[in-house]
Amino acid sequence: MQAEGWGDGPFAGLLLGAAENILYELLPCVTLLKADRVAVILPADGAAAAGGQDLARALERLGATLKCSVFAALGGTAADPAGLPASCREAERVLGFRELLGGRGLFTAEQLSGRTGSRTVCSQAEEAELAALLAGGSATGLRRFVSRIVRAELEHPAATPQSLQAFLHSLVLSGHRWLERALEGTPAPGYAPLPEAGGQAEEEVYRRLAAVMERFHASLSESRGGYIPKAVAYIRDHLDDPNLSLQQAAAVVHLSPSHFGEVFKRETGQTYLEFVTGERMRRAAALLRESPAKVSEVAQRAGYEDIKYFGQLFKKYAGVTPSEYRQSVREGG
Repeated sequence: MQAEGWGDGPFAGLLLGAAENILYELLPCVTLLKADRVAVILPADGAAAAGGQDLARALERLGATLKCSVFAALGGTAADPAGLPASCREAERVLGFRELLGGRGLFTAEQLSGRTGSRTVCSQAEEAELAALLAGGSATGLRRFVSRIVRAELEHPAATPQSLQAFLHSLVLSGHRWLERALEGTPAPGYAPLPEAGGQAEEEVYRRLAAVMERFHASLSESRGGYIPKAVAYIRDHLDDPNLSLQQAAAVVHLSPSHFGEVFKRETGQTYLEFVTGERMRRAAALLRESPAKVSEVAQRAGYEDIKYFGQLFKKYAGVTPSEYRQSVREGG
């Protein structure tokens, strides 16, 4: 059993001590106070055998008396003392679902049998939305995005602590990968694994992504043509748009198209069209190497609706047609 509502530090310890005393008085049980929880051993013919009804009433009274939130996990019945470790392990596993189950109540392993895990990676649409927020620099918008997406996973009926943890990792890694693309040649801040998903999951994900956003915008202010990295990030995130134009990129950084074009060439050494074409060809080459997508799909994902024109550009870039390029990769050429 875990309880919270008295804050951290010594108050948390006082709360658990008081909870242990109340349970000992209300139930025929043996209690053990641990660092962050109270272990309760009930007789098999008592509260446990009654489906936890006596325990549930005791926990409800405990919460009302101490004005706290109580979350408890009921392990399976042990036939003898040798079975207690297995029952405790079962209860510990259920305790791991605390945040996914709302942080209060009494639960058993049977109630979690339908939780086989929700998704573990974020979608392309979510990655695109995240990229736009990071590039835009809106801390408020980023916080709303993180709150919405994390809470949706917390409330998913199939979510498990493991699937939630994997999804949160995916979300933060998406931000790091975006930063590396946006600041090509500049590594993103070192990635440290997220702590186990819990009550602070939303805040921790926001903090990590806010650091990515700050790093990106700091690089803009340090750069001589500070808005060019922002424009480049926008271009790389919209390569699949066949209508991607200099005017669009210029609008993102609030410059006139003519001035943007001049600065872009000065900072990158290429015209806007040369840069976009090169980026699209690199994306197409990567897709041909790493995915089974058809050439027509590769062309679309690289921003070309005319497959014949795409083939001409790719041959000029790689010296071979897209199909020949893929074949040479397969053959180790």
